[in-house]
Amino acid sequence: VQWYPGHMAKALREMEEKVKLVDLVMVLLDARIPYSSRNPMISSLCANKPVIILLNKASLADPEITGYWANKYTNENTVCIETDCITGKGIEKVTKIKYY
Repeated sequence: VQWYPGHMAKALREMEEKVKLVDLVMVLLDARIPYSSRNPMISSLCANKPVIILLNKASLADPEITGYWANKYTNENTVCIETDCITGKGIEKVTKIKYY
């Protein structure tokens, strides 16, 4: 029995092709479950690209724990921003990031 659904394999192949065309990758994670909502395959796919991690729904998450994850991801040479699509908090920070 194959556990990996065909639509997921297809999406991964498409991302492998498309990531070659972009300068920057944004990864959207749920701030309530940042570790569990992160696909480990995305990290290897984007190994040579700058990455911005958005911890979304931050208003629904524990601020202390969200801060821990934001610091952890930032310490991995990644930009990490706490955002909230409900309140709009943090979204303005995304457009102010500079990569050289």
